[in-house]
Amino acid sequence: MKTSLFAAFILLLLVFGCRQQEEYDLAVTNITLFDSETKKTIYNKTILIISDTVTAIVDGDQKVAAKKVIDGKGRLVTPGLVDTHIHMTDVFGDYDAAPQYLASDSASFYRERLAKTHLAYGVTTVADMGQPEKWMSITMDWQNTPDPKYPNLFNCGSALISDEERVPYVSHAEVADSEEAERKVQEYYGKGVRHIKLYWRLREAEMKAAAEKARSLGMNIYAHIDNNIISINQALDMEVRHFEHASTVSNDVFQFQTHGDSLTELMQLHYPEVQAYMPFALEKIQYVEDNPDLRERRDQLIGKMIDAGASLSTTIHLFGSFCGRTYFDSSLESHYRDETPQLNQNQKKRLNAAFDTYMAYLKRAHDKGLALRIGTDGKEGGKAALSEMLLLAEAGFSMADTLQIATYNGARALNADKHLGSIKPGKKADLIIFDKDPFKDYKNLLSEKTIVKGGMVYLKQ
Repeated sequence: MKTSLFAAFILLLLVFGCRQQEEYDLAVTNITLFDSETKKTIYNKTILIISDTVTAIVDGDQKVAAKKVIDGKGRLVTPGLVDTHIHMTDVFGDYDAAPQYLASDSASFYRERLAKTHLAYGVTTVADMGQPEKWMSITMDWQNTPDPKYPNLFNCGSALISDEERVPYVSHAEVADSEEAERKVQEYYGKGVRHIKLYWRLREAEMKAAAEKARSLGMNIYAHIDNNIISINQALDMEVRHFEHASTVSNDVFQFQTHGDSLTELMQLHYPEVQAYMPFALEKIQYVEDNPDLRERRDQLIGKMIDAGASLSTTIHLFGSFCGRTYFDSSLESHYRDETPQLNQNQKKRLNAAFDTYMAYLKRAHDKGLALRIGTDGKEGGKAALSEMLLLAEAGFSMADTLQIATYNGARALNADKHLGSIKPGKKADLIIFDKDPFKDYKNLLSEKTIVKGGMVYLKQ
């Protein structure tokens, strides 16, 4: 009798154990795990996934049963990439090419284009920093109903600008005064928007009102501060903590009234027939670096940003591409190639020196503690994100730092790090399995990848 009871007990344990194992939908076995929070690399692990969520991380030699198994073969696995500054107008059409509405019967077509542009390269999460308001009924549905076939989306609505005489760009929303700025923020909040983009064309009163209202509602505030309208210092005092485009730090200390004539003379001397913006932007960065007073003010500003816990998006692919430094072409480069004369060797040399200056001060800011995050702001989507990571590596950033900037830092800036940005039990199963290890050679960032989005292997079309 005792023997029969014991046998039955053992049988129950075996059945229960099998059921426990069969609960896993996906197991990614025998992998090298990059912990983007600590920047540590952990060997011989297995990631266990149920539905769209990481359930457990166990030793690689532990036997598991799952409906689908991916043999990692020791390959590196990182979180999916996070691009904190895109515009869907770059994917769906801008200016006159932008569709007036994203109709319900064409929504899947546009969402698939977003996936092909970003998810196919490992970017599993994007933040749209300005879109036409007429798109929001559809894109808010995308945000609120994540799907493994598409990137996670965070919406900011349209970028806010002050009322101006010219017709605003399709992804800008005008506010006439501080009261209207508050109403617009409240309107977006009522639609489910939890992130707001303040553009440099906002006057001080409207920016302050919008920032105060957004802060009172617990919204994340992102600001593109430029062209000496509002300073980053002022925005920091308004408790703005997320800033767009690393180039704007130099722009902020360069004062057009004081230094504009000198820079104009320099441009006329070295680029007499060139009208493109990019040489002007890079020469401005070099001008700040060459001026001890401006360089000191820039470094002090970076220090204030660090003390405030601010983050800064990168947006370096556009500059690097124009200088011929990237592995992917840029639409901006193509645009300027059509509109400006071919740059001569001296001009190219100057621009590359200025780009090196740009990357060097960005590296120093990072080393001092400024939180950088990938924000490409370009038409190339996932290609641009990989390009930015390559540029960071070539500027001396360690691969661990580069991967953290491209994953965890972005999730933190989006206030989404409880669910995204690292590989932990309870977080979303958004993963990249690299065929070749970027820690051995940074160019392996370009190697083939298996992309897992929401627990499902993404199939490139």
